[in-house]
Amino acid sequence: MEIFDFEKQNMQVVFLDAPLLFEAGLDVLCAETWLIHASESIRVLRTIKRDNVSENDVRMRMRFQMSDEQKIEMADFCNRQLKRRRVFEETN
Repeated sequence: MEIFDFEKQNMQVVFLDAPLLFEAGLDVLCAETWLIHASESIRVLRTIKRDNVSENDVRMRMRFQMSDEQKIEMADFCNRQLKRRRVFEETN
């Protein structure tokens, strides 16, 4: 299903699972962006398993991607930020 098909069907909420959303410029189609952040080591292991490639290959790909800090800055919400806020609120 195409993104614009959801609008035609009057969908109120649509989730896009797009790891390269910001790099592809597709964030402009979103009212809000939520970044689900995983550590680099977890992302590397997942990619090795999914694509059957070497760790070196994965790390080479990652060098050409936007940094975590850039993505966090661009996202409206990030699970890493929410976790920190919750910890801060619980300790104060």
